[in-house]
Amino acid sequence: MKIQIQDIYYGAALQQIAEYSVFTSINKDTEKAGLYLINDSIRLLIKYSTEAGPDWSFSFTLDDLDQRHSTYNFFVVLNCGNDSICLLADNQLIGVLDSNAQGTQTVKISYHEGESIRVSGPLGKLSHTIPHNAFPMAMLGRVLPKQEKFAWPELGTMMIYDNPPEIIHSSKNRLEDLSDLLASRIGGGDVTVYIGFSTISHKWTQWNRANIKRIEGLIKYDLNFDGFNVEIEQHTIALNPTTKKLDQPCLEEFIWKLNITNM
Repeated sequence: MKIQIQDIYYGAALQQIAEYSVFTSINKDTEKAGLYLINDSIRLLIKYSTEAGPDWSFSFTLDDLDQRHSTYNFFVVLNCGNDSICLLADNQLIGVLDSNAQGTQTVKISYHEGESIRVSGPLGKLSHTIPHNAFPMAMLGRVLPKQEKFAWPELGTMMIYDNPPEIIHSSKNRLEDLSDLLASRIGGGDVTVYIGFSTISHKWTQWNRANIKRIEGLIKYDLNFDGFNVEIEQHTIALNPTTKKLDQPCLEEFIWKLNITNM
C-alpha cells in the first residue's frame, strides 16, 4: 500500500500512544480521516500541519466538532510539523472555538524553543499553556511511582451506588479519594454504599483473589486514613457456580458492599 502524507503525521502520534505503559488498543472510529478510538473509551481526532513554525494553523469544521460524544472522552491531537504534538482536551478545545459557529474555524499553535505551547482560536487565547509532554500522559493518565501502590486500577472506572443500579458517582481518576466522594454521606454517621470497579487495562485481566484483595486493601486504606471504619462484603458473586473458580474478567464490573462507620 502506498504511504500517504497523513500516515506519517498520524503515525507520529499513534506511535507514542502505542508505547505508553497503559496502552491497550487503537482502532479506527468511522471512516473519518484522523479519527481513532483509543482503549475503547477515548475518541481521538488527529490533525496535522506541514508549516515550518514557530506558528501552526489547524482548521476545524462542523463535522470535526460533531465528533465530540458523551459516551467517550474526547481529545484532539495537533501535530505541529512533526516538531511537537499538542494535546487538547474537549474543554480546552471548546475554550478557544465557538461551538455554535456554522463555518470553519482555525486553532493557532505557537511556541519558541524552551517554551510551552500557546493555543488560540476565535474565542481568544487559552488561559494556560500546554506542556509538550502532556501527550499522551494527560490523555491516558499518569501516576507517579511513589503513588502507584495507592492508585486505583489503570484504565479503570469506579462506580458508587446507593443500591445498584442507583448511581451516586462515577470516576476514572486513579487517585480518587473515597472519603471526599462520600463526605456528604458519611459525615453525619453510619452509612452503607456499594462500590464497583472495572478496567480495560491489560495489567488487570481477571478478578482473581489477588486483584480482589488489592481493591479491598485500597478501600480500607483510603477510609481508615480519614478516620472511618469499613466492613467490606463482596456483592458480586466471585465464584463461577459451575467451575467454582474465579474467572470473571476485570472489564466486567465487580461490586462490593461497604458498611462505613466513624472511628
